[in-house]
Amino acid sequence: MNSVDFEALPNLSAQLSLSGLTWDIAAVFFVAAIIFIFGVTSGRDKMLALLLALYAGAVIARTVPSALSSLALSGLRVSPYTQLTAFLIFFGILTFLLGGKIFYNLFKFSVQGLSSLWQVLILTLLNSGLFVSLVLQFLPYGAIKISSLAEQMFLSGPAPLLWAVAPVVFLLFLKVEDEFED
Repeated sequence: MNSVDFEALPNLSAQLSLSGLTWDIAAVFFVAAIIFIFGVTSGRDKMLALLLALYAGAVIARTVPSALSSLALSGLRVSPYTQLTAFLIFFGILTFLLGGKIFYNLFKFSVQGLSSLWQVLILTLLNSGLFVSLVLQFLPYGAIKISSLAEQMFLSGPAPLLWAVAPVVFLLFLKVEDEFED
C-alpha cells in the first residue's frame, strides 16, 4: 500500500517550477486562460460567437494580400504583418458584432450540451489552440523563434487542419449528445 508523505507538502511549491517552460508555451497557456475566463464569464453564446469570429476572421485575412496586391503594384509598401493585423482586427470586430443577440437570433444553434464546466473548458482549449495556430500561421516565416514543441503542436504537418476542425467536431458531438438526451 502506498503512503502519502504529508511532511513533504510544504516543500511542494518549491519543487514546482515553470522555469523550464518556454515563452511560446507560456503564451499559449496565457491565451487559454484569457479565453477560459471569457468563456466562463460570458457564457456559451459568446463562446460560439468567438469561434465563428475566429473562422471568419481567418478567411477574411487570407484574402487581404490579394486585395492589397494592387497597393503593392502602385508602389505602396505592404507590411509582412498585414495578414496578422487584418486577422486580429476582423477577429475583434466580429467577436464584438457576433457576441450580441443578433448571433443567437440568426443561427438559433442549440448549445444546451455546452452547459457544464468541463465542456466549456474543452471548447476554451480548442478555441485557444485555433487562435494560436492562426496567429502563428499569419506571422511571416522566421519573424519569431518558437520552440520545436510549439511548432510541432501548431504549425507542422496536419496540426493547423486539426486545430481548425477540432472545435467543430466537438460542437457536433455536443449537438448529437444533446439530441440523444431529448
